[in-house]
Amino acid sequence: MAKEKQVSFKFRRGLNVGQIDATFDTFLRDAFVDVGESSILADTTSPKCIVVGRTGAGKTALLLRLEEIEERVIRIHPDALSLQYLSNSTMLPQMARAGVHLEVFYNLLWRHVFIMELIRARFNLREESGGLSFLEKITTALGANRAEKAALEYYRQWNPKLWETTDVRVREITSTLNERISTDAGIKALGVHIGVGGHSGEDTTQRVQFKERAQAIVNEITMEHMSVGMDLVKRQVLVDKQKPYFILIDDLDRAWVDAAFAYDLIDALVDTAGEFGKLPNVKIVVALREDIVDTIHARFGSLRQQREKHEALFLRLQWTKTQLQSLVDERVKILLRREYGGEVCLATLFPPEHPKHGNAIEYAMVRTFDRPRDIIDFVNKCLEVASEIGAVRLSWSVLLEAERRYSTTRLRSLEDEWLERFPGIGILFEAFRGAKDGFSFAELEDERLTRVCIRGEELESSQPLALPVLAFQMLEIRRPVDIWRMLLPTLVRVGFLGIKVNPSSQTRFSYETFDLASATDTDGAVFYFHPAVYAALGIRDPVRGN
Repeated sequence: MAKEKQVSFKFRRGLNVGQIDATFDTFLRDAFVDVGESSILADTTSPKCIVVGRTGAGKTALLLRLEEIEERVIRIHPDALSLQYLSNSTMLPQMARAGVHLEVFYNLLWRHVFIMELIRARFNLREESGGLSFLEKITTALGANRAEKAALEYYRQWNPKLWETTDVRVREITSTLNERISTDAGIKALGVHIGVGGHSGEDTTQRVQFKERAQAIVNEITMEHMSVGMDLVKRQVLVDKQKPYFILIDDLDRAWVDAAFAYDLIDALVDTAGEFGKLPNVKIVVALREDIVDTIHARFGSLRQQREKHEALFLRLQWTKTQLQSLVDERVKILLRREYGGEVCLATLFPPEHPKHGNAIEYAMVRTFDRPRDIIDFVNKCLEVASEIGAVRLSWSVLLEAERRYSTTRLRSLEDEWLERFPGIGILFEAFRGAKDGFSFAELEDERLTRVCIRGEELESSQPLALPVLAFQMLEIRRPVDIWRMLLPTLVRVGFLGIKVNPSSQTRFSYETFDLASATDTDGAVFYFHPAVYAALGIRDPVRGN
């Protein structure tokens, strides 16, 4: 095969092959690389409806693509769900602390939101329609069907402003529950503010009575009513088999006042999306970060669905290096077509093979976490450096300077991605600055653990669950190697380290499919840093084993 000739031209300031945030990526429409996920999401007979992937894996891009190719798409933004309002509620956390199971309410909340969004879309209802106009339109459409009219009346009672926007309806249905709880004669008679008070027998009895009475009120939202609502949608909304509805939810990874509360809601959302998957001609499509799914499944509780039950709903995004190269090739062609006029691709943009560093494309790809965001960022950094020095070609000196900048941003983004799940993880990253690549448990220096524990002692009062704090607390009772056995699996889990189980095996990273638990428990395992962090941490002799 003939070797590609490297092209040369003037790199202008501001040239890029796209934004790492798909929402602002102007290349997305013309350079979208479909590896099969779009057709799976568009198939309402497929149970795959929860798009799961790490930050930058293409979740948002996939939802934007679905929105572009399908006709009946309803997008619900997190702000429109009033989730912050729910998180700030005083009644719901109190009920949860009292032991009231709120899963049925959370499921009702999601069902209510989805059902009303579908009804609004089907009958072209707007906020300015007003309650009377809304009810007139629906009543006319339903005709004499008593069951469906009863369902509508049920939803009207729970949410008098059901014709309003989503955020208003979420607030209304929550307020209705709060009112029923706070005005219930049985609960008022108990005269106890749950979550506060002593531990006397009388107080304990009152708390048990509160829990039972509050649970009874929540359970009044029966599955029968919810089933009737689903039947209404099936009969009156999903009538055209050729034109399905899609409800999209993205950006559920923002900061919450009460993270545990958020996970309860997201857990219920996954369940509800699966329930709607049983209806014809509709699909609830949700984008979730992998670490959020990881956290949900790490929690314990008798009412939580098992990982296997959720897995059938998950569409996990995984990219091959060939697919990533195709993605960047398309973007390079679009970017430089007017500048160069020829058929430009990554192979003609990057410098020829280097005696020490090897093939330039492979050099860049191995420094990604097999995600579009990473390779886009790397190429953008190359264009940035070239424009700054006035280069007319991308040389290896340009690539190496781009790698230094890229490595710094990737290490920071890796910490941001996993900080909520693993507090203090950035301190562990920094403890390995200047380390030698390729080490076993036994070869880890005590001095690096000392760095971690010093920071752990400083954070003990402010961040008691941070990883360095746990390491510091174990120091007096466990050997250093045992503490590393506790810490290193987390570093493998987030992709900071890869693992080579035995001399004949390959070095594997967490975004590749393998048994993480059994691999990290192997005494003879050798750990390697991900090449993305080499430059940022000054890793010595960065040579991976195969």
